[in-house]
Amino acid sequence: MNDLAGALERWRAAGLLTGDQAAAIAAFEQAPATAPTRSTTGAEAIGYVGGALALGAVGLLLGNVWSDLLIWGKVAILVLLTVALGGAGLALTSKSVPSIRRLSSVLLTATVGGVAWTAATVASDLLAWQDAAVATTVGGAAAVVAVVFYAMRQRALLQLALVASVLVLVVSLVSHAQLPSRPVWYGLLVASVGAAWLIASRGGWLSPTIVADIAGSGLVLIGAQVATIDPRNVLTIGAGVVVAGLIVGVAVRADMLHLLVVGAIGVFVLLPQLVFEIFGDVVSAPAVLLIIGLLLVLLSVGLGRARHLIVDGRKTSATLGGLL
Repeated sequence: MNDLAGALERWRAAGLLTGDQAAAIAAFEQAPATAPTRSTTGAEAIGYVGGALALGAVGLLLGNVWSDLLIWGKVAILVLLTVALGGAGLALTSKSVPSIRRLSSVLLTATVGGVAWTAATVASDLLAWQDAAVATTVGGAAAVVAVVFYAMRQRALLQLALVASVLVLVVSLVSHAQLPSRPVWYGLLVASVGAAWLIASRGGWLSPTIVADIAGSGLVLIGAQVATIDPRNVLTIGAGVVVAGLIVGVAVRADMLHLLVVGAIGVFVLLPQLVFEIFGDVVSAPAVLLIIGLLLVLLSVGLGRARHLIVDGRKTSATLGGLL
C-alpha cells in the first residue's frame, strides 16, 4: 500500500492525476473485496423444500387411497399436479437470476414427468391398452411437451427429459414391429438415437452442447453394451470397443474432456469383456491389467491435451452449473 501511495503522489506531481483522482484510486484499493454473489437464493431453496414437502404429502395420500380412487379421480389429480408444476415453471421467467432459471428448469422437467404419468394412467387404466401402446403414448406425450418447453428454454434438464422421451417413443414404436425380441435390436436402436443426438449436438442444433455430447455418446455406448448381451460374441463386443475407441479418438483430437471421459468409461467396460471372450480365463487377468495400464496412459494423454479445460476449473464449474 505504501508503494501505491508513493506512485500516486508521483503521478499527481507529474500532472497525470488530480488530487481527487489519486484519492479515489487509493480509496478503491483500500476497500474490502466484494463478497461473492450467492448462486442460490431463498426463493429457490423455499421452492425446492416446498415442492419436496408437497410431493411427499401427495405420495403419502395417494399411497393410501390411490387404489380405491376411480380412474377419473386419478386423472384429475395428476392433471392438477401437472398443470400446477407447469404453471409455476412458466411463471418463473427471470433471465438474470441463475437460481430462478434452475428452479424453473426443475419445475418444467417435473411437468414432463407429470405428463408421462398422466398418459400412462389414461392408456393403461382407462383405455386398457397393451404395454407397447402404453409406452408409445407415454413417450409421445412426454416428447411433445418436452419439445415445447425445450424450444422455449434450452436448459440441460429439459434436454435430458427430451432425449429420454424420444428414446421411449422410438423403442416402443419398434416394439410394435414383428422383429425377434433380442437385445441386439434394442441396443442398435438406442445407439442410433445416441448417434443422432451427437450429430445434432455437433451440428449446433442442440444446446447446451456439453450435455448433448454426453447424452449422445453415452447412449451410443449403452446401446453397444446392450447389443453385446445376446448374441454375446467377439463381433458385437468388438464393434462396441471400436465405437468407444472412436469417441476417445475424437475427444483427444478435439480437446473435449467430457467426451474423453465418456469414451474412456466405454473402453474400460467393453475392452475387458472382449479380452475374456477371446482368451477366456487363460491370460485374461494379465491381459486386463495390461489393457487398463495402456488405457490410463491414453487417458493421461487426453487429459494433457485438454489441460486448458482443467486449469480453468472455476470457469468450467460455473458453466456446468449454469446449464441446469
